[in-house]
Amino acid sequence: MTHPLTRQLAGFLLAVQFLTRLPVPVEGLYTAKRYARIPRWFSAVGILIGLLTAAVFLIAASVLPPVLAALIATGAGILITGCLHEDGLADLCDGLGSGQPKERVLEIMRDSRIGTFGAAGLGLVLACKIVTLGHMPPDTAAACLIAGHCLSRTACTVVMGLTPYVRSDGKGSGLTTTLSPATIAIMAPFVLFSLLLLLWFAGPLATVTGLAGLIVGTLIVMRPSQRVLGGHTGDVLGAVQQVSEVTFLLAVLACL
Repeated sequence: MTHPLTRQLAGFLLAVQFLTRLPVPVEGLYTAKRYARIPRWFSAVGILIGLLTAAVFLIAASVLPPVLAALIATGAGILITGCLHEDGLADLCDGLGSGQPKERVLEIMRDSRIGTFGAAGLGLVLACKIVTLGHMPPDTAAACLIAGHCLSRTACTVVMGLTPYVRSDGKGSGLTTTLSPATIAIMAPFVLFSLLLLLWFAGPLATVTGLAGLIVGTLIVMRPSQRVLGGHTGDVLGAVQQVSEVTFLLAVLACL
């Protein structure tokens, strides 16, 4: 029988493989059951991505202006994740921007080509992220990178638990996440770490406001997706991550 800690480590490594391009040893770890539960590790993977991008930001900020450091850190995040979430945001913008019925929207979202709405949405979100981080004190920006990556991926898990997956196939079809006590127990320490870090470097008002911004960003994506599609897809989750991270950063900056 596999030790419980070994099973949990396997789940984490599979989640890292799912969300990033980082080389991780996953040979022999995959089972359908473990794969279905990897969203409970999204918060932990967010911490990992946040730590890596924060380190890049701090190194770059030691020799370059903050805005350029934010640009480099954002680029590092894109390389780490392989544009997974950015691609989802662009696809959802194209789909919902078309104003077409559900089935046609799903077809547009599956098209690998980027349209006008996708290009505009992705460009605005990336630009907003870079400028916002560039106008924060470096230590606060680094803390926000860690917290933002963690909390925005936690938002993805919450959306998965609250809404159905609407495709019959696709990358998320094998994921059956519910907001069970076990899922919450695994996410909680990473979420708490993010909030304490933010509290230390940004203060209580910015922490509360940042959380509110994160919720608003999540709803901005979730509500129209629910209305048009009836639930979520992988592209919806990518958009949730990107938009909630940006609204989180904006809300924090507003209170600094």
